[in-house]
Amino acid sequence: MCERFHCLPSQIDKEDARLLKLLRIRHLGTPQDRDEQGEEVYPGE
Repeated sequence: MCERFHCLPSQIDKEDARLLKLLRIRHLGTPQDRDEQGEEVYPGE
């Protein structure tokens, strides 16, 4: 996350947990790959 937001780890630690939750939700809603039939595969499937 530090690389993504160009900040120090101490700054990330001070952020509200909502930021981490929103990033996780976004990650879960983003297809990571495709299966044999060409369907999008989401994390956790």
